[in-house]
Amino acid sequence: MLLTRLRTETRAAHDRIESDLDMLGPGLTLERYGALVARFHAFFRIWEPRIGELVGDEAFFGPRRKLPLLEADLAALGLAPLRQTPRIPRLDDVEEAMGSLYVLEGSTMGGQVIAKSLERRLGLAGPGATYFASYGRDVAARWRAFQDILASLSSPAADDRIVCAALATFESLQACLFAPARTRHG
Repeated sequence: MLLTRLRTETRAAHDRIESDLDMLGPGLTLERYGALVARFHAFFRIWEPRIGELVGDEAFFGPRRKLPLLEADLAALGLAPLRQTPRIPRLDDVEEAMGSLYVLEGSTMGGQVIAKSLERRLGLAGPGATYFASYGRDVAARWRAFQDILASLSSPAADDRIVCAALATFESLQACLFAPARTRHG
């Protein structure tokens, strides 16, 4: 089954990024959080248009767009977007786009926990924390709908490309979030 394979083969990459983010640890300050939001925004600014282009179904993808949430969070935090242009994985078809989307859609489940922690620890609820709260109560239903579409694309050849795209997305996101900053906001 594709979802089992994705979970298994991306586990190490998932665990690494989750550990490096450390969104629930004592070291999360408002300054560090803002820097992470700016880096997520930089990634989504390049990645999201490509996914939308490949998926081609705005009824499906439109409600999943996170760039407006990240823009609102940056504004609420008083931050300008970073000028950096991160490298995103090469994605050539809908299967690869869905493999890439698996990484970011999967993160919405943990995002709910992070959103509650941001409210409790940093006083951020709503503005400033909308990216992590994204789907609210709809998170489980949207995740199931995504899984159903992903399963419908499954075939031996497609599964390899889907898994490779997910792994490449984890790698690109890791590099964007944690590479030394070379640019400033603005």
